[in-house]
Amino acid sequence: LELARAPVMQFTLAHIGEDDALFLWSYHHLLLDGWSVGTLQEVFAQYQALRDGRTLALPPAPRYSAYIAWLKEQDHEKAEGYWRGALEGWQHPTPLPRSRAVPRRGGPATHVLPLVLPADQTAAVQEAARASRLTVNTLLQGALALTLGHYAGVDEVTYGSVTSGRPPTLEGADRTLGLFINTLPTRIQLQRDRSLAEWLQAIQSDQVEARQYAYVPLYKMQRWAQCPPDRQLFDVLLDVLHFAGESSAPADGIGLEMETVHLNEAVVCAWPDWVARCGATLAAHGLDKELIGGDEYFAAWLETLVG
Repeated sequence: LELARAPVMQFTLAHIGEDDALFLWSYHHLLLDGWSVGTLQEVFAQYQALRDGRTLALPPAPRYSAYIAWLKEQDHEKAEGYWRGALEGWQHPTPLPRSRAVPRRGGPATHVLPLVLPADQTAAVQEAARASRLTVNTLLQGALALTLGHYAGVDEVTYGSVTSGRPPTLEGADRTLGLFINTLPTRIQLQRDRSLAEWLQAIQSDQVEARQYAYVPLYKMQRWAQCPPDRQLFDVLLDVLHFAGESSAPADGIGLEMETVHLNEAVVCAWPDWVARCGATLAAHGLDKELIGGDEYFAAWLETLVG
């Protein structure tokens, strides 16, 4: 979809069989983020009401303007102080192995490296997180930090962490349509003198604090870090999706069965990045997939953390 040509949101319904249909929902990412896809539940509820011949009274949808008002109320000086401190001493992005020059814009197509965990391994990750009072996100952060540290041969790594950006203190934020996501620079020290559990707990604590100031635009953080205009804070981006990407479960009680649901995102960045989708794929932009050995090293570190 092109912003210069309307519409920037399209719906297509194609009948592909007597009782089968294909529904395609296309929209520009400037309008909605993945969390907004949850509004399909309201569509299903309306569908059921139509089948039953009744009128469905849904609560008023939260307005995106409430988020804009919330932004104006935040302590931006405190946020600046936090990010200046977090990025103090930053020098350069964590280097990645490349066998050829990577153009900053219009680079090669994404290399999609499968990272589909078997059911038993997924359960092991979730159980390990619960037992250690950690989130699955924290385990993935740790695995990525160890992987980058190994490839780059450094004891400190910097990468970007995608956050939903939906403030828990803003009423109705989880039901608001619109773009909230942000990318936060994450710096992690590979502290070999600490136990693995302590190290992961520290990562989680730092992430909790950083998300208090997740509303700050990335370009401001880049300026506060004294990052030159022609460089980026990081070459790696971690995006853990918390909304459904595939499902075979029926839409409860409405007489529809969703046999195959695919969520396709075009990840547009001005720098090479990795996108880790828990239980889905690990994608690499501009990296030599033979050189980095696929996703095996990342999966191996994840297994080490679980074990």
